Amino acid sequence: PSAAPRLLRCVQDTRAARCMKLSSILDKGRALAEDAKKIAESKLAEARQLAEEGAGALRSATARTELVPFRGYPVLMKEVALAEGGFAYVHMARHAETGELFAVKRMLAQDAESAELAKAERDLMESLPRHPNIVGMLASTQRAGVRGQEHLLLLEYCSQGTLIKHCMPDASGALPPPLPLPETLDAFLQVCKGVAHMHAQSPPVAHRDLKLENVL
Repeated sequence: PSAAPRLLRCVQDTRAARCMKLSSILDKGRALAEDAKKIAESKLAEARQLAEEGAGALRSATARTELVPFRGYPVLMKEVALAEGGFAYVHMARHAETGELFAVKRMLAQDAESAELAKAERDLMESLPRHPNIVGMLASTQRAGVRGQEHLLLLEYCSQGTLIKHCMPDASGALPPPLPLPETLDAFLQVCKGVAHMHAQSPPVAHRDLKLENVL
């Protein structure tokens, strides 16, 4: 009679051990499934980004160009703008001889006020000492455009776009994977270095429009 309770407890313990083992296996399975899902989502986001970049490259390759004779930099500027805002447009350009890529900022000077703003930006870019965290200007020129005078700045080309791409959903509405914390802090530090360089000038220079869309 005394053996029956011990046998019952043994059976119960065995069942409990099996249940715990099965639960552990299920937990590992769920964790593996979650990891696989994250990897799949990341790869899908990368594929979408590559498709968008490929489409952009195709549009850029087939766009018409015009020769802009910057002093020392004869460049072929794409007709289609990479970005625009206010009275300014940014175009991709290629050195006519070496093939080196540049960006051209084209500012419309339709009246005295916009002409003064364009001239002030050009003068500032010319006077600002070079810094690795500030896009450098290599040359400038101006010309008569369809809607008035145009001031053109030849700038370094940053091929990876702006930081806003890490926050905006793609065409399907899916958000990109977040940047790892070390990369986020590194980007923030580089922005701080660029701003500190501007503030160190005499007189200090204020950016006044810091946002992800303006960080290349």
